[in-house]
Amino acid sequence: MGGEIKKKIIFLLGIFFCNFNSTFACIVIGEELGSINPNRERYGYKISGEEVFYGHFIERKIVNKKTVTVVADFQNLRKLENVNAETFKEENQCYGTDKNYIYYQGIKLDKSSGFEIIGSYNANVEYRDGTTEYIKNYIIKNSEHVYDGLEILLLDPKTFKILYLNNKGLVYAQDKTGVYYKGKEKIMDTPVKNGEYSSLENSRHVYLLTKYRVFMETVLIKEADPETFKIFDNDVFLEIAEDKKNFYKNGVKMSKKEREDYFKLNVKKENQEF
Repeated sequence: MGGEIKKKIIFLLGIFFCNFNSTFACIVIGEELGSINPNRERYGYKISGEEVFYGHFIERKIVNKKTVTVVADFQNLRKLENVNAETFKEENQCYGTDKNYIYYQGIKLDKSSGFEIIGSYNANVEYRDGTTEYIKNYIIKNSEHVYDGLEILLLDPKTFKILYLNNKGLVYAQDKTGVYYKGKEKIMDTPVKNGEYSSLENSRHVYLLTKYRVFMETVLIKEADPETFKIFDNDVFLEIAEDKKNFYKNGVKMSKKEREDYFKLNVKKENQEF
């Protein structure tokens, strides 16, 4: 008796899900449904036969003992033009590729030859319907260009390399022509070799250390020694760095008096806060 009641309840739930929004397609499999998974709301691509769509939709899985049916709202999606559905692949919820092209949010971006995702970071990504979501933003390349999201970086894709990427974005990168801050501003005319660079970061500054030089963002710290250079990561001394000879405040060497006055003041402040 209990089993029959359960079947009827599940069947009625299936009818409810069919009718709560008339734009949704709905499939009820036989008289006895299995569990209905929670709705999955997302942006992304959906392949239907020879067509590919992009947009915001809700995926609903109806699970039967033998089959799983995915039901989605196709009416709110944008149809991709001239796409090859047979070779299409959703790379992530913004990018898709087929044998010919790269698509960004359903819009043709570039040729797919040589397509590669190089890195990612967290960012507020705006969709074409005006909605913003905090998700992964991607650095990609093909045989001709390097992209940071939708922005083309004027760097050589064949020799492009990320030197440092944090959770806010691209910090240092290089190609055969040199080293660049955020992929745009050149700070060195020659690329660095593997094993001859490192990076340091706190909540105030980012540093690139090469074999002979130290940079704070784009600023060359002229007298800094890369081998002994280090930074502070506590909240009081974030603007300070040091090496075996000197202290630096925001990339500028401090005199002995400046150093003494600074630490006297800030150690006192730190003790007061503690």
